[in-house]
Amino acid sequence: MQAASLVTLLALIPGALLQAPGSAPPANPTLTSAAPTAATPTPSPAKSPSLAPAPSTGLTDVQILNFALNLECLEAEFYNYAAYGSGLTPELRGGGPTPIGGQKANLTADALNVVTEIARNEAQHVGFLRSALGTSAVACPLVNIGSAFSQAANAAVMSTTFNPAYSPYINDVDFWLASYLLEDVGVSAYKGAAPLISNKQYLSAAAGILAVEAYHAGIARLIIFMEGEQPVTVNPNPPTNTNVFGVATVIDSLREMLGPVQGPATDSASAGVQFPNGTANIIPVDANSIAYGRTVEEVLGIVYGSGVTNLKPGLFFPNGINM
Repeated sequence: MQAASLVTLLALIPGALLQAPGSAPPANPTLTSAAPTAATPTPSPAKSPSLAPAPSTGLTDVQILNFALNLECLEAEFYNYAAYGSGLTPELRGGGPTPIGGQKANLTADALNVVTEIARNEAQHVGFLRSALGTSAVACPLVNIGSAFSQAANAAVMSTTFNPAYSPYINDVDFWLASYLLEDVGVSAYKGAAPLISNKQYLSAAAGILAVEAYHAGIARLIIFMEGEQPVTVNPNPPTNTNVFGVATVIDSLREMLGPVQGPATDSASAGVQFPNGTANIIPVDANSIAYGRTVEEVLGIVYGSGVTNLKPGLFFPNGINM
């Protein structure tokens, strides 16, 4: 693999994590202070748009699948742009808008082969959910798969602007770190939703998609583990030396601050792909080796970049999700 240009990704460290040891983290971290750099298209009409859905326990099966459809739209656009330089068809978007910032990734042949397979999976997930929901399916919302990554980096470290801005499309490792950020959220979202689904056919479909998303997350985590010793220099000044393992740990810590996993978490939820003692954490699980789950609100806290207690659209969903 190519050497990673990861200087700016470590800007995902919240400001509190750059302070002296023992400093208290912010009670309600947010990554939504920066606006999208691209013009925001007017989204197509969608059924019952909702920026902050009702508590997860009050969601219907249709709402749960539509929530999953929103996440699949995000992932499908990200992977398809990375693989092909173009995103979903208007039909698969359900009349939704063209994403912000997608581009073909500069990947090696081996990485492109894998990313192309994942792109196909994600597009088919979108198509399957649309078919299952029929006329109840919502349009894909506006997704930001470009400047959202640099917005997160800049806003997280006291509004510092990094130059050049972080992009997941530069090389293999930068791409897999972005994949790692999104895929683990998707796995926990399906796990968290499973107990809320009453229709057995819907539950079976969700379980099948969850398994595939877990495959995707495992690929990203394994690649990052194998590349973990690659050195990384962190900006702003003074420079701090770390490696890819450190970046993955920062991503996990950020997710846990914005949208903590359900139930008692073990160190596995925030340790990146390697524990401090050097053992692997490629499969993040609780004390019973069961995958973690997140509620709708916890997932939105991450993908909106706002945190759970102050849900508002932003980051990957500038106009919010459609429900």
